[in-house]
Amino acid sequence: MCPMPVKQLLRAINLIYGDKMAAGREVATVRAQSLAAFIYDSYINKYGLLNVAERKLKEILLATAVNRQKHLKIELFSRFLGLSEVRYTPDDLYFMFTMALQLLQKYRFVHG
Repeated sequence: MCPMPVKQLLRAINLIYGDKMAAGREVATVRAQSLAAFIYDSYINKYGLLNVAERKLKEILLATAVNRQKHLKIELFSRFLGLSEVRYTPDDLYFMFTMALQLLQKYRFVHG
């Protein structure tokens, strides 16, 4: 299996973060769920077939493992997935989302 290109992985990471942030706002259990478990559940729901969902998840994991030292965003994603020596918790991810939203809101207010 050849890893997906970095550009495609970065798009997938953005979509995953957006989905997790939106779902976590509405459901506390999703907010507390690990990122890996969230992706797995999301892919099962999205693709409907276990073998397809698991193949897609393996593609993400492989591309993340191969490219994590090439791009900071991928390295952070690997930490949230538990693939790195330094691991982040679901609380850390929620904190990152909160800070990112505050920065976006501040930017919109200032540059509105």
